[in-house]
Amino acid sequence: ACRLGLKADGACCLAELRPPEGHSPLVAAATPNRSYFWDMRSSGAPCLRLPLPGTRALCGAEGDPAALLAAAGSAVMVFDIRRLPADDPAHKKAPAPLARFDAPAGGSLECAAALGGTLVAGDRSGDLHIWCL
Repeated sequence: ACRLGLKADGACCLAELRPPEGHSPLVAAATPNRSYFWDMRSSGAPCLRLPLPGTRALCGAEGDPAALLAAAGSAVMVFDIRRLPADDPAHKKAPAPLARFDAPAGGSLECAAALGGTLVAGDRSGDLHIWCL
């Protein structure tokens, strides 16, 4: 077992991501201000970050190993894992998302999962939101 160095007040979501061939598997942790990513084959220090405050869920997308889905606020955003910045405090802004799926009426999303070609997200009121990818 290895200990991952988390630089924040705990994680609200943990995920294992399988990037495209040639890239190591990643462990992702969402914290209140940003998400951190660790290379499972190297040291316990994060290698990437996603400076997206309010992220409540992270997951990969079946069929597209480069896709990272992040639920934050009332939207699920899709990012390219290969374009995330290094874990450096100088990186204060998230890269532009490749796509954005907004929950109707501004629901605050708590969880998300990509199931085949479908994106499902749940909000605090207990509603499920479903989009085709």
